[in-house]
Amino acid sequence: KGKRVPINIDLNDPKYSYAQLPALYNVVNNDVTSYLSIFPGAFIADLYDQYHTRLLENNVRVFLSLRRKHNAGMAKSIENEPELFFSYNNGLSVTASEIEIKDGKIISLTDLQIVNGGQTTATLSYARKKRKLDLAKVFVQVKLTRISNHEIYSEYVGDISKYSNSQTSIRKSDFFTNDSYLIELEKKSQELSSNVNGIISYYFFERMSGQYNETKNKQGTKTREKQWEKKYPKIDSFNKIDFARWSNVMLLQPYLAAAGAEKQFESYIKIDTKPNLTSDYVKTLIGFGSLFNRARKV
Repeated sequence: KGKRVPINIDLNDPKYSYAQLPALYNVVNNDVTSYLSIFPGAFIADLYDQYHTRLLENNVRVFLSLRRKHNAGMAKSIENEPELFFSYNNGLSVTASEIEIKDGKIISLTDLQIVNGGQTTATLSYARKKRKLDLAKVFVQVKLTRISNHEIYSEYVGDISKYSNSQTSIRKSDFFTNDSYLIELEKKSQELSSNVNGIISYYFFERMSGQYNETKNKQGTKTREKQWEKKYPKIDSFNKIDFARWSNVMLLQPYLAAAGAEKQFESYIKIDTKPNLTSDYVKTLIGFGSLFNRARKV
């Protein structure tokens, strides 16, 4: 009463038939040991089918249904490209109080808990059970942490869960960073200069989020950073969101430009017949952007 019933897994048990789970070893300290492993999707689904939410008691969320966009995407990957699931998925963070290893293979796990990856775990089970999908080619990377000291167990598990779930979110527009159209815009924009009171500077298109600051910081010294910033003033930098908004207005579609930042970007980037990025067009676009920013500020 008031205590969690531990989940102990013996991989010699014939019902699992997963006796060959690899474990790449990394010592942290006497109380904590980390491993990297690869779990078959079917094994993870078996565990969830047997223990359900008991397996996820240290996770921040239970299953949010296959209708959720991310989970639906995982199910689609399992159905259409199961062998690529390993590459697409971020994997699981798993803890145990004891891990028995023999010849580089996991033999048993004591007090097993999935602290990050609950959606992946449940999706594998539901995809097999509800959609009758085969998991034979599905594998998942696993970060496995042994926490043998019971006094620090809760603290460590809490931290692992917190840090695993608090990474910077990725915006939709970031997935288009390597779009050929944006790469061409970056090249053309840096060819354009501005002359204010005899001081020549250049425009900077931030194709990747944080690219402006990262490029400036790589100059080596504070003096070089200041010189670089004079050449590429922050006020003359613009990003993918700015570019799409200006373009939508220039194409006489203010109702698209007025939508949310990501939504209006997606509306523009998916247009099949976007204007050719000639030097004159890019110059016009940037000039229009300056006018747009000023009008918006006013």
